[in-house]
Amino acid sequence: MDTLPIKLNFFKRVEQFFELRRLDKLYELQMSEWEEKLSNAKPDEHVQFTFPTWNVERKILYWTYFHHKHLGTHITTGFFDHNASYLSDWKTDFLEVGLTGSKQVLQNLIAHGFADDVTMPQSETSIVINSDGLLAGSILYNNYEFISRAYARDQYSWQLLSPVVHKMIGYYMLYSAAWLVIIYSISFVSFQVISTLGLLSQIKNWLVDLPQGWKVAIDELFLLPPQLLIFGAALILIGKKGYNKK
Repeated sequence: MDTLPIKLNFFKRVEQFFELRRLDKLYELQMSEWEEKLSNAKPDEHVQFTFPTWNVERKILYWTYFHHKHLGTHITTGFFDHNASYLSDWKTDFLEVGLTGSKQVLQNLIAHGFADDVTMPQSETSIVINSDGLLAGSILYNNYEFISRAYARDQYSWQLLSPVVHKMIGYYMLYSAAWLVIIYSISFVSFQVISTLGLLSQIKNWLVDLPQGWKVAIDELFLLPPQLLIFGAALILIGKKGYNKK
């Protein structure tokens, strides 16, 4: 049993969400580069481009949360090449997989820390989704939705996973609250040091002389972390998917 205590698991989920968002933004930048190369290419010119795999990776992770029932089952390149039902379940197709490369998708899941390499010698690439990958799948399943996206003037189109806006705002609130708690903790330690040095009375006198508006603002500032935590959690929980939904 390696389940994290609830507080640590909470912060790990927030950290994982922002790691997913980092990979989302990187994917969009890479796709923009591809579109720019296509738009600048001559009509008969072949555009060389190493296609990003993240969109297929995150769709596989999304699928693992509710539909990957035997967690020890290996996912191999054969799942992409010979089994159209898996591509349908993952909401991808032979075109997208052909551009990314099935082997490259699995290798990048390993490189991103979401899967373990279980490839046998002289065999096709094979992975098992690990605990970090299952956590990422949980976050994707409960906070993302599928949207249709066209690229290169509608020449290419496939399903993308995109964060639900109000849930993304909720995570940013939780992230801000976490940083404020850290700042307040450092401030508390600093006040302890100041008190030890005998300077606390001077700060109290300075605070007494502050205008009333500043005092109210300081009081409100100390109430901000719990407010952010409550509203952030509420935004994330609103519209949370049920277990019977795909």
